[in-house]
Amino acid sequence: MDKPCTLMIHFKKGSAAMANVITSDLEGSDVAAKAEAMKRAVMLLLNGETLPKLFITVVRYVLPSEDHTIQKLLLLYLEIIDKRDPAGRVLPEMILVCQNLHRNLRHPNEYIRSVTLRFRCRLSEREILEPLVPSILENLEHRHHFVRRHALWAISAIYRLRHGDQIIPDAPELVERALASEQDASARRNAFLMLCLWAQERALAHLFSNAQRVTQWPDLLQMAAVDLIRKVCRSPNRADKGRYIKIIVSLLSSPSTAVALILLDRLDELRNSHRHVMVDVVTDVLRALASPNLDVKRKVLDLVLGLLTPRNVKEVVLYLKKEAGKTKSGEYRRMLLQAIHECAVEVPKVAGSVVHLLMDFLGGTNAAAAVDVVLFVREIIATTTDPKLRASMIRRLSDTFYRIRASRVCSIALSILGEYSLSLSEVERAISTIKQCLGDPPLFTVSEDGETTDPSKPAQPMVNSVTVSSRRPVVHADGTLSAANEAVSTPSVTPVSLASTLNLRSLILSGDFCLAAVVACTLTKLVLRLQEVQPSKAEAKKACTRALLVMTSILQLQSSS
Repeated sequence: MDKPCTLMIHFKKGSAAMANVITSDLEGSDVAAKAEAMKRAVMLLLNGETLPKLFITVVRYVLPSEDHTIQKLLLLYLEIIDKRDPAGRVLPEMILVCQNLHRNLRHPNEYIRSVTLRFRCRLSEREILEPLVPSILENLEHRHHFVRRHALWAISAIYRLRHGDQIIPDAPELVERALASEQDASARRNAFLMLCLWAQERALAHLFSNAQRVTQWPDLLQMAAVDLIRKVCRSPNRADKGRYIKIIVSLLSSPSTAVALILLDRLDELRNSHRHVMVDVVTDVLRALASPNLDVKRKVLDLVLGLLTPRNVKEVVLYLKKEAGKTKSGEYRRMLLQAIHECAVEVPKVAGSVVHLLMDFLGGTNAAAAVDVVLFVREIIATTTDPKLRASMIRRLSDTFYRIRASRVCSIALSILGEYSLSLSEVERAISTIKQCLGDPPLFTVSEDGETTDPSKPAQPMVNSVTVSSRRPVVHADGTLSAANEAVSTPSVTPVSLASTLNLRSLILSGDFCLAAVVACTLTKLVLRLQEVQPSKAEAKKACTRALLVMTSILQLQSSS
């Protein structure tokens, strides 16, 4: 029958002939040679060699050694050898080994204690373990957390054996008491995991008694708590699964990204199976947006969007709007705006309030987010069947158009105004908005020295220039040629102030003639519609003349550039 293996080391240079050399080195007094011999012995045993006569040598010459390295290698050797004879009885030499282990468990050095406790986790022989139990339990109160951590793990390893509940019958109670007073994170995790495996009700009692302090637990303990909740909620006979939701939601504010991501995955599983429970804690889930990690934020938004109902959608939208208003991260703001968009798609009756909230971001510095907003506005206007909503959105877009700074956003907004401004007041307001953002024509004038200037700006006392060097040939009196430097002054590009309301004029003067073409198309649509809805033909002709003047000015600017 195959034996269990708790240690694996690759070693391809070994042979049974090395046994004599190993025995000789172990019987010697050289500590370094003895340690090297123990390493070779361990690797030979792992490669299938038996070395039956070596055990007596190890007991006589290695067991009494005080060297820490040799003691560690001795424990590895004892871990992999057969501790029973062919009849199934424990070897008599193991009595001496037990005495040595008992001494090591009370050794003044915490390293020796810890490696011995670790070795306890690899033993399954009841005859060896029972005499060592008192010494193991004493280490639960050792001053060093490293020793207490291994003592708890050793108790858990013994308790899971077939007769473990007979070797340490009160193990869960001892571990629960140690967990209540322990401060080390790893030791607390080991104790909690032991209760999760063998005394689940005690683990749950500890979890609920510390429900208000779970967020202050170390990451290792939080992960163990999440794993316990997952196991409990998967049990088909549990009727109290709703009790764990608040604990999971509170853990979402954990500073650990790993814990938050795992919790969000668990909450998503709960959403699929117990959506009615999750709907009531949407506001608590939204608090996890305080995490600085974008992956956590993205998962939170995906989870919340799956829990939307007509009852909670307004509260969700308001929370997301507040988040979008205070964040300085462009990517996060875009995620929030897309989430608000999906809220309106999922629950159409809130589209009116949502779209007005989103229009506040049309003039933001994040062009990608502004494009998402204006596309959403166009979608709502195109699909809504409420004429009042469409009219209010057109009016709001006209009122906020001057704040838009991105060329693509301006183009889409102009196309919306040109396509969906239907009434007389809407058409006149749209034309007035475009005129306000373009300024008075012409867009440029030609001065006496042939320079192009913007007449809407005050004259500058001096022009910024960049001096460049050019070389042209010069003819000397003797008829020879040489190169001479000449300074040429070229006008430099001056950035446009973002505070100006002439946003269209600024963009067109910067060379955006694609936007200029959109302006011309929009004006054409609006003037043609004005002729249909305006009862005064004189007013319609005036608007047509002004539109033609703007288009002519754009053409002159393009030809001059």
